Amino acid sequence: MTAALRPSAPQAPAHSSGRLRHAWGEAWRFGSATILSVVLVLVLATSNYPGYEAESRWWIVEIGAGLASLGLLFFRRRRPIAICASTIVLSSVAVAAVPPAAIAFISLSTRRRWAEIVVASIGWLGGQVVYELLHPMPQRSTADIMSSVIMSLLSTAFCVAVGVAIGARRELVANLRRQVQAAGEQEKSRVQQARLGERSRIAREMHDVLAHRISLVAMHSGALAYRTGLSEQQVREAAEIIRDNSQIALTELREVLGVLRDAENVGIEPPQPNLSAVQALVQDTPTDDGPIDLVIHGDLDDIPESLSRSGFRVVQEVLTNRRKHARGVPITIDIDRDEVSLRIRTSNPVTRQETGLPESGLGLLGLTERVELAGGSLHYGIDRSERFVVKAVLPMLRDSEKVGV
Repeated sequence: MTAALRPSAPQAPAHSSGRLRHAWGEAWRFGSATILSVVLVLVLATSNYPGYEAESRWWIVEIGAGLASLGLLFFRRRRPIAICASTIVLSSVAVAAVPPAAIAFISLSTRRRWAEIVVASIGWLGGQVVYELLHPMPQRSTADIMSSVIMSLLSTAFCVAVGVAIGARRELVANLRRQVQAAGEQEKSRVQQARLGERSRIAREMHDVLAHRISLVAMHSGALAYRTGLSEQQVREAAEIIRDNSQIALTELREVLGVLRDAENVGIEPPQPNLSAVQALVQDTPTDDGPIDLVIHGDLDDIPESLSRSGFRVVQEVLTNRRKHARGVPITIDIDRDEVSLRIRTSNPVTRQETGLPESGLGLLGLTERVELAGGSLHYGIDRSERFVVKAVLPMLRDSEKVGV
């Protein structure tokens, strides 16, 4: 039995948490760029940097470029190349635009397209050169110039490295998500296949257990309903057959359902009839079904149990099939075995009569599946002599046992 389901705590939808993380990331980046821009502007205001005197008009350019670059950051995912180029141009005239330009440069590098990264790196370095030309420092030594060059190269390498690392991580996460999704789909498919296989097994077992008995009940109850000239003895015999087969069917049904419901007895099956009971099956078949010529070659007692059960189901289904489609015609059943295989062949004349018994659609099809699961084969059809023939071959040994593995 399936374990009782325990109520789990409600979980937020995955898309809601994803949107929250995205919004938090955008706020963090925008806030960091804003704070850094303000800090740089304050540094310029408190220093004696050329061009940034209190009455200088560069402050208008500085503040305007900084605000414009911050606004452009919101569109960097839609137009990464255009936004990166625009912010780099703004950073070449205003130091307040440098933090937003760095974020746009990093965002472009996450795409890991090296042609774009090389062009953006050249633009980034060129923008810093332009800024130095617009705001030259007086009396700069060679060491100061080399320091500026090294800082420019390091800032370029930093933006590229961070962007490429973020892009690689995003790709890794995306691949892991796809793998998890694929694994989930495979698990769903496996569970579905297992359920379908179990349903098919249950359907075959229920058919094997009930079809033969229920067909007997249906046939004799139909005879009682339509045959008015029956004697009391015949009515009593028919009623006893109906009662006995109904009780047997109910007993077998309880056994099957008991195994299916009992989780502690998994793998324990109720005793199933095998070929040792085939003669009793023939004797229990009503004479109205028609004569049965049963021929057995060899000893059926030392056949492996699962193989013997499958052989019994073949004979039982053939007799049930005759009752439904060719009632009253004689049938020949030939059972032969040797050290290699068990062979069952049945044949009966083809008729066009209608018995009124419903067809389950699982008879010969389910029987074929059962025989194939046992490693054998089953073929049926009408031969040239207008006889319906069923041939089943079941191997005594597995291939590994034949070669001594």
